[in-house]
Amino acid sequence: MVEAGGTWDEGGGESQWLRPDERVYWRGRPDPSVVFSRQDLYLVPFSLAWTAFVAFWEHGVVASRWTIGGIFGIPFLVVGAYLMVGRLLVKVWSRRHTGG
Repeated sequence: MVEAGGTWDEGGGESQWLRPDERVYWRGRPDPSVVFSRQDLYLVPFSLAWTAFVAFWEHGVVASRWTIGGIFGIPFLVVGAYLMVGRLLVKVWSRRHTGG
């Protein structure tokens, strides 16, 4: 851990935290404007398919007035919302709050 008030950039002080066989390859902060990455090539279509399926499921359940089925589908709707929007918001938030 870095001592209170200290940063990694003060006079190359990171050497005290590294073993002799370790090296620092990158310093700084991630670019907060970059939201999409390679994994999004499959996560975006998957999240759309997941949420569409669950939405149709819930629509059918509500139309048939099957209460237990409607309750069962709610967690899946929450997961779909997170996959579509929430994970991107978490990614942006974590990039803005990473680094020193």
